[in-house]
Amino acid sequence: DVIIVPACETIRSTTLKLLEEFAANGGKLVFMGNAPKYVDAAASNEGVKLCEKATHIEFTRTDLLRELENYRTIDIRNSNGYYSENLVHHIRKDGDSMWLFVAQGKPSPNDDCSSKQAVKITVRGLWTPTLYNTLDGAITPIACTYIGGNTVIDYALWAHDSILLKLDPNPDAISPVIEAKKKALEHYRKNLTPMSNWSADQVVNIV
Repeated sequence: DVIIVPACETIRSTTLKLLEEFAANGGKLVFMGNAPKYVDAAASNEGVKLCEKATHIEFTRTDLLRELENYRTIDIRNSNGYYSENLVHHIRKDGDSMWLFVAQGKPSPNDDCSSKQAVKITVRGLWTPTLYNTLDGAITPIACTYIGGNTVIDYALWAHDSILLKLDPNPDAISPVIEAKKKALEHYRKNLTPMSNWSADQVVNIV
């Protein structure tokens, strides 16, 4: 769906051709930072021309995450809402399911005193997560919530810790907000008289 072209001085003509074809077929092309000024190490404006037709952003993490917001599958943040700076993840399709592995990507600041890191893992779509303990082999369900069509998992990691999750499709999952709206509508239909000026839609919308 998306190809990111990081800041570079030169680009191969074969790569440039593939990028042009990708964009022409409706793919999203994002250039970060400076566009290449050389093609096959020879001065050329072809890279700049393609950059002008594509999306061009600054070479920053914030700009990249904002640009890819609608394409990203996984979002991992600390409990304070800031993006985690030390975690890496790998996600893999397995039939209709997915496997998500999250691990430490940086050395622990203090091996003698491990501190808990509370994280919020958000996965696009509705899934039933199962925790696979890589230390003792235990397989257990893990709690989650459904918000805005996403699956949200709260978890605590320690130094050198990791988490392996299997995500199975759960199209019947209902978020707390939708559930509350349904209960409010049911209460309205049972308890309000026909003389009321409120409509069912109005009651649902204010929940």
